[in-house]
Amino acid sequence: MKPLIILIVSIISSLFNSASSQNPTSVPMAESHWTVNSEQYEFENYLGVESIYLPSGFAQLNDVVFHNGIIEFDIAFPQGRGFPGITFRIQDDLNYEEFYIRPHQSGNPDANQYTPIFNGLAGWQLYYGEGHAAPAKYNYDNWNHVKLMISGTVGEVYVNDMKNPLFQIFDLKHGDVSGPISLKGNAESHFANFSYTKVDNPEFIIPAKDISHPEKNVICNFDVSNALNSGQIIGQPYLDVKNIPGIDWRELSCEFTGKLNIAKIAKREDKKNTALVRFIISSESDQVKRLEFGYSDVAQVFVNGKGIYLGNNTFRSRDYRYLGTIGYFDAIFLDLKKGDNEIILAVNEAFGGWGMMARLENLTGISLK
Repeated sequence: MKPLIILIVSIISSLFNSASSQNPTSVPMAESHWTVNSEQYEFENYLGVESIYLPSGFAQLNDVVFHNGIIEFDIAFPQGRGFPGITFRIQDDLNYEEFYIRPHQSGNPDANQYTPIFNGLAGWQLYYGEGHAAPAKYNYDNWNHVKLMISGTVGEVYVNDMKNPLFQIFDLKHGDVSGPISLKGNAESHFANFSYTKVDNPEFIIPAKDISHPEKNVICNFDVSNALNSGQIIGQPYLDVKNIPGIDWRELSCEFTGKLNIAKIAKREDKKNTALVRFIISSESDQVKRLEFGYSDVAQVFVNGKGIYLGNNTFRSRDYRYLGTIGYFDAIFLDLKKGDNEIILAVNEAFGGWGMMARLENLTGISLK
Protein backbone atom coordinates (compact mmCIF):
# COMPACT_ATOMS: atom_id res chain seq x y z
CA MET A 1 0.00 0.00 0.00
CA LYS A 2 2.80 2.40 0.94
CA PRO A 3 4.60 2.13 -2.44
CA LEU A 4 1.27 2.82 -4.20
CA ILE A 5 0.72 5.99 -2.15
CA ILE A 6 4.26 7.13 -2.94
CA LEU A 7 3.66 6.50 -6.66
CA ILE A 8 0.37 8.47 -6.63
CA VAL A 9 2.01 11.39 -4.79
CA SER A 10 4.90 11.32 -7.26
CA ILE A 11 2.54 11.43 -10.27
CA ILE A 12 0.49 14.29 -8.77
CA SER A 13 3.67 16.20 -7.96
CA SER A 14 4.96 15.66 -11.51
CA LEU A 15 1.72 16.88 -13.03
CA PHE A 16 1.69 19.92 -10.75
CA ASN A 17 5.27 20.82 -11.59
CA SER A 18 4.58 20.36 -15.33
CA ALA A 19 1.51 22.59 -15.17
CA SER A 20 3.21 25.24 -13.07
CA SER A 21 6.20 25.28 -15.45
CA GLN A 22 3.81 26.31 -18.22
CA ASN A 23 2.53 29.35 -16.34
CA PRO A 24 4.12 32.60 -17.53
CA THR A 25 6.54 34.30 -15.18
CA SER A 26 6.05 38.06 -15.34
CA VAL A 27 9.13 40.18 -14.76
CA PRO A 28 8.69 43.70 -13.35
CA MET A 29 10.39 46.53 -15.17
CA ALA A 30 12.50 47.46 -12.18
CA GLU A 31 16.23 47.85 -11.60
CA SER A 32 16.38 44.79 -9.33
CA HIS A 33 15.37 42.40 -12.13
CA TRP A 34 17.62 43.60 -14.93
CA THR A 35 21.32 44.24 -15.51
CA VAL A 36 21.53 47.15 -17.93
CA ASN A 37 24.49 47.89 -20.15
CA SER A 38 23.65 51.22 -21.72
CA GLU A 39 24.90 54.78 -21.48
CA GLN A 40 21.32 56.03 -21.25
CA TYR A 41 18.30 54.21 -19.83
CA GLU A 42 15.46 54.78 -17.39
CA PHE A 43 12.81 52.70 -15.68
CA GLU A 44 9.71 54.81 -16.04
CA ASN A 45 5.97 54.89 -16.64
CA TYR A 46 5.38 55.15 -20.37
CA LEU A 47 1.91 55.21 -21.94
CA GLY A 48 0.49 54.19 -18.58
CA VAL A 49 2.71 51.11 -18.16
CA GLU A 50 5.85 50.48 -16.11
CA SER A 51 8.63 50.15 -18.68
CA ILE A 52 12.29 50.59 -19.44
CA TYR A 53 13.43 53.31 -21.81
CA LEU A 54 16.36 51.74 -23.66
CA PRO A 55 17.56 53.81 -26.64
CA SER A 56 20.73 51.73 -26.97
CA GLY A 57 22.57 48.86 -25.34
CA PHE A 58 21.17 45.80 -23.59
CA ALA A 59 19.14 44.93 -20.51
CA GLN A 60 19.78 41.34 -19.43
CA LEU A 61 17.22 39.48 -17.34
CA ASN A 62 18.79 38.47 -14.05
CA ASP A 63 19.16 34.84 -12.93
CA VAL A 64 17.26 33.23 -15.83
CA VAL A 65 18.63 30.63 -18.23
CA PHE A 66 16.23 30.01 -21.10
CA HIS A 67 16.11 26.87 -23.22
CA ASN A 68 12.64 26.10 -24.59
CA GLY A 69 9.37 27.94 -24.11
CA ILE A 70 7.73 31.29 -24.74
CA ILE A 71 9.01 34.87 -24.46
CA GLU A 72 6.57 37.78 -24.63
CA PHE A 73 6.96 41.54 -24.31
CA ASP A 74 5.59 44.87 -25.46
CA ILE A 75 7.77 47.27 -27.40
CA ALA A 76 7.20 50.87 -28.47
CA PHE A 77 9.27 52.98 -30.85
CA PRO A 78 8.88 56.07 -33.08
CA GLN A 79 8.70 56.03 -36.85
CA GLY A 80 12.24 56.04 -38.11
CA ARG A 81 15.29 53.91 -38.74
CA GLY A 82 16.10 51.49 -35.94
CA PHE A 83 16.71 47.90 -34.87
CA PRO A 84 15.28 47.25 -31.37
CA GLY A 85 14.48 43.71 -30.28
CA ILE A 86 15.59 40.82 -28.13
CA THR A 87 18.50 38.39 -27.84
CA PHE A 88 18.16 34.93 -26.34
CA ARG A 89 20.08 31.73 -25.67
CA ILE A 90 23.10 33.95 -25.09
CA GLN A 91 26.37 31.99 -25.03
CA ASP A 92 28.58 35.00 -24.35
CA ASP A 93 28.80 38.66 -25.38
CA LEU A 94 29.62 37.71 -28.98
CA ASN A 95 27.41 34.66 -29.60
CA TYR A 96 23.62 34.49 -29.35
CA GLU A 97 20.30 34.41 -31.23
CA GLU A 98 18.59 37.70 -32.08
CA PHE A 99 15.20 38.89 -33.29
CA TYR A 100 14.75 42.58 -34.00
CA ILE A 101 12.29 44.97 -35.61
CA ARG A 102 12.99 47.48 -38.37
CA PRO A 103 10.46 50.27 -37.70
CA HIS A 104 11.42 52.06 -40.92
CA GLN A 105 10.48 48.98 -42.96
CA SER A 106 6.93 48.58 -41.60
CA GLY A 107 4.86 46.59 -44.08
CA ASN A 108 7.87 45.51 -46.16
CA PRO A 109 9.31 41.99 -46.49
CA ASP A 110 12.26 42.96 -44.28
CA ALA A 111 10.20 44.60 -41.52
CA ASN A 112 11.97 42.38 -38.99
CA GLN A 113 14.85 39.96 -38.73
CA TYR A 114 15.92 36.74 -37.09
CA THR A 115 19.69 36.35 -37.28
CA PRO A 116 22.33 34.50 -35.32
CA ILE A 117 25.31 36.41 -33.96
CA PHE A 118 28.62 34.57 -34.28
CA ASN A 119 31.82 36.13 -32.96
CA GLY A 120 30.05 39.48 -32.74
CA LEU A 121 28.85 39.51 -36.37
CA ALA A 122 25.19 39.62 -37.36
CA GLY A 123 24.43 37.70 -40.52
CA TRP A 124 21.41 39.41 -42.05
CA GLN A 125 22.99 39.49 -45.53
CA LEU A 126 23.17 35.69 -45.35
CA TYR A 127 19.86 35.13 -43.58
CA TYR A 128 16.89 36.84 -45.21
CA GLY A 129 13.46 35.96 -46.52
CA GLU A 130 11.66 32.77 -45.51
CA GLY A 131 12.60 31.63 -42.03
CA HIS A 132 14.16 34.98 -41.13
CA ALA A 133 11.67 37.79 -41.79
CA ALA A 134 8.13 38.60 -42.93
CA PRO A 135 6.01 41.71 -43.61
CA ALA A 136 4.43 43.30 -40.54
CA LYS A 137 2.85 46.68 -39.86
CA TYR A 138 3.72 48.44 -36.62
CA ASN A 139 2.09 50.89 -34.24
CA TYR A 140 4.33 53.92 -33.93
CA ASP A 141 4.66 55.62 -30.53
CA ASN A 142 2.44 52.92 -29.09
CA TRP A 143 2.74 49.35 -27.90
CA ASN A 144 3.41 46.38 -30.18
CA HIS A 145 3.19 42.91 -28.68
CA VAL A 146 5.87 40.34 -29.58
CA LYS A 147 5.88 36.62 -28.80
CA LEU A 148 8.61 34.09 -29.54
CA MET A 149 7.96 30.37 -29.17
CA ILE A 150 11.14 28.31 -29.07
CA SER A 151 11.71 24.55 -29.04
CA GLY A 152 14.97 22.86 -29.96
CA THR A 153 16.16 24.45 -33.18
CA VAL A 154 12.74 25.76 -34.28
CA GLY A 155 10.76 28.86 -33.37
CA GLU A 156 7.65 30.84 -34.22
CA VAL A 157 7.45 34.63 -34.23
CA TYR A 158 4.26 36.60 -33.52
CA VAL A 159 3.87 40.37 -33.77
CA ASN A 160 0.58 41.97 -32.62
CA ASP A 161 -1.55 39.12 -34.04
CA MET A 162 -1.25 36.39 -31.41
CA LYS A 163 -3.39 33.89 -33.31
CA ASN A 164 -1.37 33.78 -36.51
CA PRO A 165 2.41 33.44 -36.48
CA LEU A 166 4.32 35.93 -38.57
CA PHE A 167 6.86 33.31 -39.62
CA GLN A 168 8.65 30.20 -38.52
CA ILE A 169 12.33 30.19 -37.62
CA PHE A 170 13.04 26.76 -39.05
CA ASP A 171 16.71 26.59 -38.11
CA LEU A 172 18.12 28.32 -35.03
CA LYS A 173 21.75 28.54 -36.03
CA HIS A 174 23.33 28.07 -32.59
CA GLY A 175 21.57 24.74 -32.25
CA ASP A 176 19.66 23.31 -29.29
CA VAL A 177 21.33 25.31 -26.50
CA SER A 178 20.38 27.32 -23.42
CA GLY A 179 21.31 30.81 -22.29
CA PRO A 180 20.19 34.14 -20.81
CA ILE A 181 17.79 36.67 -22.37
CA SER A 182 18.41 40.36 -23.05
CA LEU A 183 16.35 43.23 -24.38
CA LYS A 184 18.16 45.11 -27.15
CA GLY A 185 17.61 48.84 -27.19
CA ASN A 186 17.70 51.04 -30.26
CA ALA A 187 15.77 53.91 -31.81
CA GLU A 188 14.25 55.43 -28.65
CA SER A 189 12.69 52.07 -27.74
CA HIS A 190 10.60 51.25 -24.66
CA PHE A 191 9.90 47.74 -23.33
CA ALA A 192 7.12 46.60 -20.98
CA ASN A 193 5.01 43.60 -19.88
CA PHE A 194 7.84 41.10 -20.15
CA SER A 195 7.19 37.44 -19.35
CA TYR A 196 8.69 34.04 -20.08
CA THR A 197 7.38 30.50 -19.87
CA LYS A 198 9.65 27.48 -19.63
CA VAL A 199 8.10 24.55 -21.50
CA ASP A 200 9.82 21.99 -23.71
CA ASN A 201 7.12 21.63 -26.34
CA PRO A 202 5.16 24.83 -26.97
CA GLU A 203 2.32 24.29 -29.42
CA PHE A 204 3.44 25.48 -32.84
CA ILE A 205 0.88 26.30 -35.53
CA ILE A 206 3.15 26.10 -38.57
CA PRO A 207 4.26 22.55 -39.47
CA ALA A 208 8.01 22.06 -39.11
CA LYS A 209 9.90 22.66 -42.35
CA ASP A 210 11.70 19.70 -43.85
CA ILE A 211 15.36 20.71 -43.73
CA SER A 212 17.18 18.51 -46.21
CA HIS A 213 20.77 18.59 -47.31
CA PRO A 214 21.75 20.79 -50.27
CA GLU A 215 21.54 19.41 -53.78
CA LYS A 216 24.51 17.24 -54.65
CA ASN A 217 26.22 19.78 -56.92
CA VAL A 218 26.41 22.29 -54.04
CA ILE A 219 29.88 22.48 -52.55
CA CYS A 220 29.44 22.05 -48.81
CA ASN A 221 32.73 21.04 -47.19
CA PHE A 222 35.55 23.53 -46.92
CA ASP A 223 38.80 24.36 -45.19
CA VAL A 224 38.48 27.86 -43.74
CA SER A 225 41.38 29.96 -42.49
CA ASN A 226 41.54 32.30 -39.54
CA ALA A 227 41.03 36.01 -40.20
CA LEU A 228 43.91 37.48 -42.20
CA ASN A 229 45.04 40.93 -43.29
CA SER A 230 43.20 41.70 -46.53
CA GLY A 231 46.18 43.68 -47.86
CA GLN A 232 48.13 40.43 -48.19
CA ILE A 233 45.49 38.86 -50.40
CA ILE A 234 42.73 40.97 -51.98
CA GLY A 235 43.83 42.47 -55.29
CA GLN A 236 46.92 40.30 -55.66
CA PRO A 237 47.21 38.41 -58.98
CA TYR A 238 48.61 35.25 -57.35
CA LEU A 239 48.20 33.51 -54.02
CA ASP A 240 50.56 31.06 -52.34
CA VAL A 241 49.20 30.12 -48.92
CA LYS A 242 52.62 28.82 -47.86
CA ASN A 243 53.84 32.44 -47.88
CA ILE A 244 51.12 33.69 -45.49
CA PRO A 245 52.40 33.69 -41.89
CA GLY A 246 50.12 32.53 -39.08
CA ILE A 247 47.56 30.82 -41.27
CA ASP A 248 45.45 28.18 -39.54
CA TRP A 249 42.90 25.96 -41.30
CA ARG A 250 39.72 24.52 -39.83
CA GLU A 251 36.99 22.42 -41.42
CA LEU A 252 33.54 23.98 -41.82
CA SER A 253 30.43 22.65 -43.57
CA CYS A 254 27.67 24.63 -45.21
CA GLU A 255 24.12 24.86 -43.88
CA PHE A 256 21.15 23.16 -45.56
CA THR A 257 20.70 26.25 -47.78
CA GLY A 258 24.26 25.84 -49.07
CA LYS A 259 25.43 28.96 -47.24
CA LEU A 260 28.69 28.98 -45.30
CA ASN A 261 28.82 31.35 -42.32
CA ILE A 262 32.52 32.08 -41.98
CA ALA A 263 31.98 33.97 -38.71
CA LYS A 264 31.26 30.65 -36.98
CA ILE A 265 34.99 30.00 -36.78
CA ALA A 266 36.78 33.18 -37.92
CA LYS A 267 36.83 36.29 -35.75
CA ARG A 268 37.21 39.64 -37.47
CA GLU A 269 39.70 41.98 -35.78
CA ASP A 270 40.69 45.40 -37.11
CA LYS A 271 42.44 44.88 -40.47
CA LYS A 272 42.17 41.11 -40.15
CA ASN A 273 38.89 40.81 -41.99
CA THR A 274 39.61 38.34 -44.79
CA ALA A 275 39.30 34.55 -44.60
CA LEU A 276 40.36 31.97 -47.16
CA VAL A 277 37.82 29.31 -48.10
CA ARG A 278 39.42 26.33 -49.82
CA PHE A 279 38.20 23.20 -51.60
CA ILE A 280 39.73 20.73 -54.05
CA ILE A 281 38.23 19.60 -57.36
CA SER A 282 39.72 16.38 -58.74
CA SER A 283 39.21 16.33 -62.52
CA GLU A 284 39.44 13.27 -64.78
CA SER A 285 40.72 15.43 -67.65
CA ASP A 286 41.46 18.99 -68.71
CA GLN A 287 38.06 20.64 -68.84
CA VAL A 288 36.04 23.77 -68.06
CA LYS A 289 33.30 23.85 -65.43
CA ARG A 290 30.93 26.68 -64.53
CA LEU A 291 30.94 27.64 -60.85
CA GLU A 292 27.99 29.67 -59.54
CA PHE A 293 28.57 31.46 -56.26
CA GLY A 294 27.65 34.27 -53.90
CA TYR A 295 29.53 36.08 -51.17
CA SER A 296 29.55 38.84 -48.60
CA ASP A 297 31.21 41.28 -48.86
CA VAL A 298 34.24 41.23 -51.21
CA ALA A 299 35.61 38.08 -52.83
CA GLN A 300 38.55 37.09 -54.98
CA VAL A 301 38.74 33.63 -56.57
CA PHE A 302 42.05 31.84 -57.12
CA VAL A 303 42.38 28.66 -59.19
CA ASN A 304 45.66 26.82 -58.59
CA GLY A 305 47.08 30.03 -57.17
CA LYS A 306 46.04 32.37 -59.98
CA GLY A 307 43.46 35.10 -59.44
CA ILE A 308 40.58 34.86 -61.94
CA TYR A 309 37.82 36.96 -60.32
CA LEU A 310 37.48 39.93 -57.99
CA GLY A 311 34.10 41.36 -56.98
CA ASN A 312 32.46 43.70 -54.50
CA ASN A 313 29.05 42.89 -52.97
CA THR A 314 29.23 45.29 -50.02
CA PHE A 315 26.14 46.95 -48.55
CA ARG A 316 25.32 50.10 -50.59
CA SER A 317 28.32 49.53 -52.87
CA ARG A 318 26.20 49.82 -56.04
CA ASP A 319 23.46 52.23 -54.98
CA TYR A 320 21.95 53.44 -51.71
CA ARG A 321 19.29 50.71 -51.76
CA TYR A 322 21.67 47.85 -52.44
CA LEU A 323 21.63 45.38 -49.54
CA GLY A 324 24.45 43.04 -50.48
CA THR A 325 22.51 39.86 -49.70
CA ILE A 326 23.98 36.66 -51.08
CA GLY A 327 22.77 34.02 -53.53
CA TYR A 328 23.98 32.27 -56.66
CA PHE A 329 24.22 35.60 -58.43
CA ASP A 330 27.69 35.30 -59.99
CA ALA A 331 29.32 32.68 -62.20
CA ILE A 332 32.82 31.98 -63.48
CA PHE A 333 34.29 29.27 -65.71
CA LEU A 334 36.97 27.20 -64.02
CA ASP A 335 39.81 26.04 -66.26
CA LEU A 336 40.49 22.70 -64.58
CA LYS A 337 43.58 20.63 -65.23
CA LYS A 338 43.63 16.83 -64.99
CA GLY A 339 44.16 15.87 -61.36
CA ASP A 340 43.65 17.97 -58.26
CA ASN A 341 42.76 21.68 -58.59
CA GLU A 342 42.88 23.98 -55.57
CA ILE A 343 40.07 26.55 -55.53
CA ILE A 344 40.30 29.35 -52.96
CA LEU A 345 37.86 32.16 -52.32
CA ALA A 346 39.31 35.01 -50.31
CA VAL A 347 36.25 36.54 -48.62
CA ASN A 348 36.43 39.95 -46.99
CA GLU A 349 33.87 41.11 -44.39
CA ALA A 350 32.81 44.75 -44.04
CA PHE A 351 29.26 44.70 -42.61
CA GLY A 352 26.16 42.55 -42.36
CA GLY A 353 27.46 39.01 -42.71
CA TRP A 354 30.59 37.05 -43.55
CA GLY A 355 29.78 34.18 -45.85
CA MET A 356 29.71 32.50 -49.23
CA MET A 357 28.03 29.72 -51.21
CA ALA A 358 29.04 27.81 -54.32
CA ARG A 359 27.74 25.13 -56.67
CA LEU A 360 28.96 23.51 -59.87
CA GLU A 361 26.86 23.10 -63.00
CA ASN A 362 27.35 19.33 -62.69
CA LEU A 363 29.77 16.79 -61.28
CA THR A 364 30.41 14.86 -64.51
CA GLY A 365 34.08 13.90 -64.73
CA ILE A 366 35.01 15.48 -61.41
CA SER A 367 34.88 14.78 -57.68
CA LEU A 368 35.14 17.04 -54.65
CA LYS A 369 37.73 16.49 -51.93
